[in-house]
Amino acid sequence: MDADIPKYARHEFERRWLVDRHARPQLNGAFVTNIRDRYIRGTRMRLRRMERRDLGEIQFKLTRKYEADDASARPITSFYLTAGEHDLLLGLPADEVVKRRLHFRHEDRWWSLDLFEGALAGLEIVECEADDADALALLLPPSWVLREVTHLAQWQCGALAQQGIPED
Repeated sequence: MDADIPKYARHEFERRWLVDRHARPQLNGAFVTNIRDRYIRGTRMRLRRMERRDLGEIQFKLTRKYEADDASARPITSFYLTAGEHDLLLGLPADEVVKRRLHFRHEDRWWSLDLFEGALAGLEIVECEADDADALALLLPPSWVLREVTHLAQWQCGALAQQGIPED
């Protein structure tokens, strides 16, 4: 790990694609997580509230994703918060994203489909993580994706929260 990356950071290996929502199947049986992300202005930090209604579970997390030459292999640090800690941080100025995340199986691995709400309603992005760069390169997305956006900064969720859906 690079010397300027904190000791407890790990690399997140992830790729992301825009979805053709008209071609996408219903994904019946997918597990759903309701997510409210707040991208804290002036930082690279994200405050997240995750709710799994089927499990009666709510979790809170603070994450920092570091800049990297390769957006598919970004160093990341996360830690879980109490509800009180989360509520305290809600007072910080932030840009918000609300989405439903569907977890489903494709090609013998778990994938996530984000269905955005609010100002980003209609946008759908599918993503998948892998254990390393080699496994990531071998990922075959579902047939209903339009194009990969992993390396396009304007399609990162923090940018979407600030600027909305890009026109490209």
